[in-house]
Amino acid sequence: MYKIRIKIGDKHLFFFPHVESFVEFLNKNGITKYRCCSGLCGTCKIKLIKGIVENIEPYYYLNDKEINLGYILPCVTLVRSDLEITI
Repeated sequence: MYKIRIKIGDKHLFFFPHVESFVEFLNKNGITKYRCCSGLCGTCKIKLIKGIVENIEPYYYLNDKEINLGYILPCVTLVRSDLEITI
């Protein structure tokens, strides 16, 4: 179980997820409402500030610049450490 720090505007929230996928965690906690869940639409794009993730599918929607800036797609990402993200 990992701790996720989420920055939304000026707010900082801390969560301890208990779900299988990152995007499920965000949806179940009312943080987001993503529906695609295949990495093709990019609506769940967030910025990873700190931590380790593993993408289980290629980030089709993201270009190289976005990936280098730290953007990820939670719908095709596994959490592998405590994270800090910006939405």
